[in-house]
Amino acid sequence: MFTLPQNTIAYLLKEPIDMRYGMFRLQGVIAQLMQQPMPRGAFYFFINKGHSLLKAVWFDGTGLCLFCKRLEKGTFTWPQPASISEEKWMQITPSALSLLLDGIELKQCMKKAWYEA
Repeated sequence: MFTLPQNTIAYLLKEPIDMRYGMFRLQGVIAQLMQQPMPRGAFYFFINKGHSLLKAVWFDGTGLCLFCKRLEKGTFTWPQPASISEEKWMQITPSALSLLLDGIELKQCMKKAWYEA
């Protein structure tokens, strides 16, 4: 299980991307779409067309890190690609990200009323 501290910021790019991109090209995609430099400690997640390969870019303040995960079977659940008027990025909580990376369908999960308060 991959877990992040609760104060971590994580973003998912809704649209699939070419997984031949390395960390510097992905950093360029982030800068172009976010229109701001990468903040320290934020994770940016990318998916391939088949939803079987995931890459994450993380900037720790001193340099970039690239993480990859390829599923042997099945696919990652991923948000629908953005329409023209929608935001291309989706911010996700670290706990929801852990579920997503473990292959749990997020559409069927929901927080209890007491948790929302």
